[in-house]
This record gives sequence, structure tokens and C-alpha cells, in this order.
Amino acid sequence: MVNHFSQFTISATTATLAVTLLGSSAFAGTLVPQEEGELDVGFGCLETCIALPDLISSIESLTDSTTGAKSRLFVDDVTGSANTYTDGTDTVSFASVDAGTNSSGFWYRPVDTDEENGQLEVGTFKFTFTKMLSELIVGFFDTERSGETGVVSINDVAVDDYLAKGPNSNVQSKSFYDVSSITLKLGYDDWTLINGKENTGDGVNFRLATAVPEPASVLGLGAVAVLGALGLRKRSA
Repeated sequence: MVNHFSQFTISATTATLAVTLLGSSAFAGTLVPQEEGELDVGFGCLETCIALPDLISSIESLTDSTTGAKSRLFVDDVTGSANTYTDGTDTVSFASVDAGTNSSGFWYRPVDTDEENGQLEVGTFKFTFTKMLSELIVGFFDTERSGETGVVSINDVAVDDYLAKGPNSNVQSKSFYDVSSITLKLGYDDWTLINGKENTGDGVNFRLATAVPEPASVLGLGAVAVLGALGLRKRSA
């Protein structure tokens, strides 16, 4: 079971984030693939699947409480070119620059395929690791709705650990210890019309990292590269 966690919120500026992380010995290795593409979370990929990081044995998409469906999971870098993934029937498209919140770096990007052609980042995923991680850091990007994004379970033990609402472009990060698996709930689906305008809910992207070098963590990066200068885009109410 998890022994302890700590939480802190970082404002959406590269300078602030860099100073905060460089002042700590944490964040030794990213657990996010350093390439764009889709991950197999239980039902294949629209095109070719990219490989999981060495320390992740599987990612399973679970039925999300706000969509009632399972989501796809991608890795995306908003500073790259626009991407379109299709199997000829279903299509997910990411613009190079979104009309919403943007930044840089590789982030896990959930996709509620029923909304906005991939523009609403909502989903629930179980990550299982190849070994017990002594410390796991989870960073959530741009959570703007309280009580909807957070950790559902750790090591198959249910927890109720949800984030508070943060300012625009916030990153809220939590550290967990002795983790073999973790289930995350991301974002909130709220497709409604308010004064004639579409209200899509709260889209949230995320990153995982190890705080101390693990033997299999071949993607070890510096502190700024791990949780970076914030990343991707989201749509919020």
C-alpha cells in the first residue's frame, strides 16, 4: 500500500516550474514515452501502437464515471505538428495549437472519442508497473474542476484522493511510495449548452515519473524535462 503522499500546485510558467523542481532531488526519470502516438489500453490502436516505457507492464482503460465509456490514450506534444489517427472508421485529430490551454512537452492525453473529436481529455486508466516503485510522482495538467480528477486506487486498494480546482494552466503533483499499480481518473465530461455556447467540461492531461533512478528507467531526464514546461491543451467550462 501507499505509505505517504505529498501535494503541491505549480503555476503555469516555465521559470517557476524549473526553480521548484531543480530545488529538489526528485524527478529522476519520466515514465512517458518520448514520442507521439497511441498506446494499447485494452482495445488496440487506430494505427500503430507505440511501446510502453520499460517500467510499465500494462495500461488498462476502465469505464469512466462521467462518460460511461472507456477512453483511448495517446502521447502528444503540442509543439509538434498536427496529428490525425484513423482506422478508416474512427478518427482522432489533434491540432498543432489548440484554442484552449497550451504548452510543450510529451504528456499522456486521454481521449473521450464521443466528444469534440478528441478535444476533451477524459478517462480512467489503471497503470501496472513491472516492479514496486519506491516513489511515483503524478503530475496533472490544468485541473479546473474540484473533486473530479485524482487517484482512484493504489496497489488495488481503493482510495478517495481527488484534486481541488486550480488556476488556469496549473500543475498539481503528488508523490506516492511503494507503488505497484495505480488507477487515475482524469477530467470531467459535461456536454451542455450555456447561453448558446458549448460547455465541454474539464479536460486533464498527466505525466508519471520516478523520483529516484530505477534500474529499468532508461528514459531518465533532468527535472525540467520530466514535468517540463507544462504541456498539451485542454478544454474547460
